[in-house]
Amino acid sequence: MTLSAAARGSLELHRVSTLDSVEPGQWNDLSGAASFYLSHAWLSHVERISGADCTYLLVRDSSGTLLGALPTYQVDDETNTNNYRPDRILDGRLTGRHLLAGSCRAYDNDVLLHPSLTDDEQDLVLGLLIDAAEHRATELGCEDVLFLYLTTAAATRIRRVRPELCPLLLKLDTVLPVPGESIDDYYTTLGARRAYSVRKDMRIFDNAGYATAIEPLSACWHEAGPLAANVENRYGKGETVEEARASLKSQAHALDPNSLTFTARRDGKLVAMAVHYTWRGKLYGRLVGFDYDALDDAREYFTLYYYQPLQWAYQNGIHTIHLGTGSYTAKFRRGAQPNPLWAAALTATRAGDWRGWNTHQLTTWQDEWGLDDMGVPADWSHRPGS
Repeated sequence: MTLSAAARGSLELHRVSTLDSVEPGQWNDLSGAASFYLSHAWLSHVERISGADCTYLLVRDSSGTLLGALPTYQVDDETNTNNYRPDRILDGRLTGRHLLAGSCRAYDNDVLLHPSLTDDEQDLVLGLLIDAAEHRATELGCEDVLFLYLTTAAATRIRRVRPELCPLLLKLDTVLPVPGESIDDYYTTLGARRAYSVRKDMRIFDNAGYATAIEPLSACWHEAGPLAANVENRYGKGETVEEARASLKSQAHALDPNSLTFTARRDGKLVAMAVHYTWRGKLYGRLVGFDYDALDDAREYFTLYYYQPLQWAYQNGIHTIHLGTGSYTAKFRRGAQPNPLWAAALTATRAGDWRGWNTHQLTTWQDEWGLDDMGVPADWSHRPGS
């Protein structure tokens, strides 16, 4: 698809308040929907559970083909306060009310553009969407439009439209490559010492005698709710059992065909689980849950979140496992690779030089984990050769 001059002049901008108004196939044809967390099904789940004022900005051509989309969220009561409240991230550098753009869950954000458009055409469509987001923010009394947890590629694309922006480094995402054809190939990439540790983990878990299975989320969401809440509360997120069950039930409703719940039971009782999703040749680790009092300290987390999904990946031709943010030391020791995640506030990141912040983050990660600059563009920090 290439837009003619006439087609460029006939682009139509639309707003809808629910993804039910957008055909799933057209949405999932957009390039950013290669990520499960920007798929029609996942964002439909977010729409139901986020408590946000959702507005989806759409650009179509005269034939009705969807050329680009931008979800926006005005959240007045954010439950994930440490990661999606602007005043709680970046050491409080972002203040005021923000309209969140792209995603308000899952730490994986991208731009949604039709892949057949040329670079210039994608810039045109993205520019229309960003302008519309700023207009929507003004209507809602928000001071800025804020993209969170952008991939480097997505932040670079936004900078093509707004070159004055300097993205801010937020977190690391992690991805585990699944090398070769069998788990022996995985052991080879780890090296002898780390492979020995992984094998030891597996033996300890096997000797604990759990009954394990892979279950659809629909079969176990009610049992899994208290276990998921246990984990959230252990790490200070304050989720109730009812909230955890509501989220899992919604995920089961919207996403069950993609769900894999790796479970461990004792005498029929669920005591540990990890929810993963399959999407377009990748496996996405979403969450874990544990009945801590019933565990044997037998590497339950590592087995259900890493090793069993890895074995399933080999059996089903999956070559990438998306492991998400956090627990970085454990993930890097097991072969995960880091990907930077960025924020872009359309006003705030235009108003100042944020390269010092990015330099500090990169230096900290280098000192702690020995990471290189991970493809960070040279003018986004002060580090030589970054």
